[in-house]
Amino acid sequence: MIHVAAASEGPMLKTGFCALCRSRCGARFEISEGRLVAAHPEPSHPTGSALCTKGRAAPEIVADPDRLLTPLRRTAPKGSSDPGWVPVGWDEALDDIAARLGAIRDRSGAEVVAFGVTTPSGTPMSDSIDWVERFIRGFGSPNTIYATELCNWHKDYAHAFTTGSGILFPDYRNTETILLWGFNPSAVWLDQATQIAEARARGAKIVAVDPRAAGYARGADHWLKLRPGSDLPLAMGLLRQLIARRGYDEAFLRRWTNAALLVRTDTGAFLRAGDIGEAAHAGAYVAWNGAPVFYDAARRRFDAGVEHLSLRGTVTVAGIACRPAFDHLCEAVEPYSPEHVARLTGVAPEAQDRAAELLSRTGSIAYYCWTGVGQHRNATQTDRAIALLTALKGRHDAPGGNVAFTKVPTNPVNGAEWLTPEFVSRAIGYDERPIGPPAMGWVRALDVYRAILDAQPYRVRGLVSFGANFAVSQAGADLAVEALRQLEFHVHCDRVMTPTAQFADYILPANTPWEREALRVGFEVSQEAESLVQLRQAALPSAGESRSDADIVFALAARLGMSDMFFGGDIDAARDWQLKPAGLSVAELRAKPEGITVPQSQRHRKYAEETEGGQRGFATDTGLVEIYSDLLRRHGQPPVPRMTGAPPEPSRDFPLLLTTAKSPYYCHSQYRSIPSLRKRAPQPQVRLHPDAAALYGLEHGETVRLRTETGEVRMQLACDRTLDPGTAVADYGFWQANPRLKLPGYDPFSDKGANFNRLIALDEADPVSGVLPHRSTRCAVLPLDEGALAWRGFRAARVVEHQPVAGDCMRVGFAVEGHETLPDYAPGQHIVLRISAPDGAAPVTRCYSLVGSARDANRGSYIITVRRVGVPAGRSDLPPGRASTLVHDGLQVGSMVELQAPKGRFTLPLEPERPVVMVAGGIGITPFLCYLETLAASGSPARVHLVYANRNGRSHAYRERLEALGEALPGMSLVSLYDAPDEGDRPGRDFDRAGRIALTDILPADLTEAPEVYHCGPPLMMRAVEAMLEEAGHPAELIHSESFGAPALPQPGKLPEGPFIVEFRRSGRTLTWSRDSGTLLDFAEKAGLEMASGCRAGQCESCAVRIIQGKTQPLSGDLPSNPELCLTCSTVPASDLILDG
Repeated sequence: MIHVAAASEGPMLKTGFCALCRSRCGARFEISEGRLVAAHPEPSHPTGSALCTKGRAAPEIVADPDRLLTPLRRTAPKGSSDPGWVPVGWDEALDDIAARLGAIRDRSGAEVVAFGVTTPSGTPMSDSIDWVERFIRGFGSPNTIYATELCNWHKDYAHAFTTGSGILFPDYRNTETILLWGFNPSAVWLDQATQIAEARARGAKIVAVDPRAAGYARGADHWLKLRPGSDLPLAMGLLRQLIARRGYDEAFLRRWTNAALLVRTDTGAFLRAGDIGEAAHAGAYVAWNGAPVFYDAARRRFDAGVEHLSLRGTVTVAGIACRPAFDHLCEAVEPYSPEHVARLTGVAPEAQDRAAELLSRTGSIAYYCWTGVGQHRNATQTDRAIALLTALKGRHDAPGGNVAFTKVPTNPVNGAEWLTPEFVSRAIGYDERPIGPPAMGWVRALDVYRAILDAQPYRVRGLVSFGANFAVSQAGADLAVEALRQLEFHVHCDRVMTPTAQFADYILPANTPWEREALRVGFEVSQEAESLVQLRQAALPSAGESRSDADIVFALAARLGMSDMFFGGDIDAARDWQLKPAGLSVAELRAKPEGITVPQSQRHRKYAEETEGGQRGFATDTGLVEIYSDLLRRHGQPPVPRMTGAPPEPSRDFPLLLTTAKSPYYCHSQYRSIPSLRKRAPQPQVRLHPDAAALYGLEHGETVRLRTETGEVRMQLACDRTLDPGTAVADYGFWQANPRLKLPGYDPFSDKGANFNRLIALDEADPVSGVLPHRSTRCAVLPLDEGALAWRGFRAARVVEHQPVAGDCMRVGFAVEGHETLPDYAPGQHIVLRISAPDGAAPVTRCYSLVGSARDANRGSYIITVRRVGVPAGRSDLPPGRASTLVHDGLQVGSMVELQAPKGRFTLPLEPERPVVMVAGGIGITPFLCYLETLAASGSPARVHLVYANRNGRSHAYRERLEALGEALPGMSLVSLYDAPDEGDRPGRDFDRAGRIALTDILPADLTEAPEVYHCGPPLMMRAVEAMLEEAGHPAELIHSESFGAPALPQPGKLPEGPFIVEFRRSGRTLTWSRDSGTLLDFAEKAGLEMASGCRAGQCESCAVRIIQGKTQPLSGDLPSNPELCLTCSTVPASDLILDG
């Protein structure tokens, strides 16, 4: 069934789709010599226009050395430092697991066994989720820790309080306006991002609501930069303006919402015909047009025209005072004037007005929201307000709005039909949240912890988890440790050992999506996509003894008396039954790996379709869009959107509002061990505006403490001037080490770790869903006391040395005021130098590596070497380098400057475990000179090799000193290269060879093991070095680079002047770019060039193009992991440019 290429065969491609996130992008998987070697987009697939960095990392994920490959059983008590894992066979493990689960169920009831399931929206769990849910419900447990309250519940279920369904898919192809609220598709749903790019190209406007300049917020027509947690007042303010401007569809409002239905002022319930003695109309609702008008919810019909129904004011019917539902909404939004909203959200009244004007006048709005809306104390009411804002435009299931595509008919397999009222009433948390996730059998990890520890409402005795790492990915980590240690029986299925898995009694190894078949019925993003049914092939056999989650539950079901539910263990028979209504079989799909389209007709406004009993309507109590929800009222919640309490406010001790967001490079808490992904986001970071960092005495790049009223963690500070000064944005999900990159792991249960979820309060929850405020918590960002910098900020310093060391290099020494003896630093670190400009312009700030030994007990000065940067060749219209000119010509001994203390992460090991190779170009020698001086001072025997490239002898800095260091260091070798030697430069004396750096220079034959390679120099040289090493197969984790320039903080809208000549070499076109040309991608497409693209936000890297010559400037601060590339969607030229495009 599975064909794997033999070693003698050439590469082969297998068609399928990526399963790492909700986008499920069409892909081709390349197999060579039995290994997965690459993943590519599949343009013929309806979701295959691009593939993100995670999808392209498939070969690394499959080959990850951290993978679990055999079932393991614990032999030591929980809490032991060594769990005593021993390998066991599958049959032994499954037999024992089934026996113990069955015994617990028989003795205490199925509900005392909880299950954990990771999200199918952001992990490969989507391949097996329906069968896993069928197993859980068939077993009889109403308790699945699904984290739905953190993920999709508000958009997919709370949304039904308003429209009767989850959010429909945005019709980007036909809309005039796109509203992205707390949703960055570039990071979480790539195919939506590509559709938005196409919509924008044809003129659609974008309104983005986000505290961050992330994804499409960067270039949105209206970016509403609100404070974290203030989404509800902003939505209320926009609703108020929409109503005031009459920007709603009045015909839709009257006919298809419950705006006109009367609400009793005495009870808050809807007025019914029986209340006013109209027995003939039984339970009909009542509206008013000068007389009662009856609405039959069963038939979805009014008994009179709706054009003149009252929408405002108080009416008295049969002595009962009432107000229309719409009047309640108008009353609720009235306090939210632009000025009041500005005070609550930070969004200026003018910005609100401009956005409201667009939303009011536009004919259609397609919108989407996700966790940015769903992770706050008032998430349910927020979703209600946004749903009404868009529903009132009358474009529900209509062109240009959000539409319901027709699905391919199948037999449902997830067991939802077993969720009877009696069944879900036993769910933990049901009594507190009866219309929230427990009503679907989905419970919070926090409630399960309390049930384990306190037996409330009963004691949970068993837990079976499928990839759910809730000790890191959900709040209450310390409580999780206590609960998991006390749990009677725990089984965990996963790809790697996680902080949650370490407490289990059994670990079952899960395979990767490229090692299993998976059935996908519909791909969501269009009618064409929803009509496609595809059985993804297994590209490879499973590694070791790993199995799919579906295989595991089929095997357990047979042992637990559920064989009939699982088709006798035959997964093909199960899928055939699932596919029967579509007229398909597994055999047919295997024969067509690209999938089979089952044509479906797309119909709009299905709510208005005639049925046997009337009209279809909406799946709500009233059969209408519910402006006023009696369901919410009956459960003690506001029936129209209302804010109960104020948004979170900073305090003296916690002056910032903390939020978080999903990384485009990781699947929640997964994949930090994958080198290509970890290189893009190597450390957990908290981002602040530079002014906020300065206010708190913090510096870009340093490690800080992030503290809330609940806990504390440590992260690296990154400055981002696009943020509001009162907002902090922190990463989540970091715990894994990456030994191949020598990057650390982080203890998820320690204040010295980086577990974001330890910061979240456990007692502030949305009352309907139970979600905690993961994206709106007060915090403080504080300096790290131990190991702090020698000083913070800039200090005055005096030039004490200023002398040339080569034709165009100047050695400069600085004594720092207040420091008679200066602290040591790590070899390779740099200082930040700030020099006042003599013309009164802004000071010039640059980073320079330190030279001289990093260890000196009597150091009186810090030394740097600066090469003069002249006028660029062929560009006499451009000035020479400003900073280097100031250093060479503007400084002298006695001049005053400012310095920041030594820092930097490009550091070289003083006790290396393997050989060290240094590749320097020109003044890039400086960090290596420091390293060699430090090794020489300690008498190190380390094997080190230096490749030093210069143009000629005039630019060859420190030649004599390097020769002396070579004599002092017995393990050092040196290769000196000139690519344009002068007439007097002699090979064998001044340099070793003429020409460019070659691979044999970097990796000499005498090195017996792969070395750590560090390189620093001009960009073209660094790109060439990276390319040579990559082609040679040198491990990426052993390659380290450093470059210098002004501190690179994003400066939106600050573009180079131009004009610049841009040559697209592969296309054979040469064009002139100017400031109004936009990004390189926009520029190329306007000229008729076809360029690869994806997210259009600098995150998926689908648009990456190799730079052959010249410089570029990123607009967003995003840089590709390979410096040889530029991301054309978010980059502009900074010089004349040649691209391999």
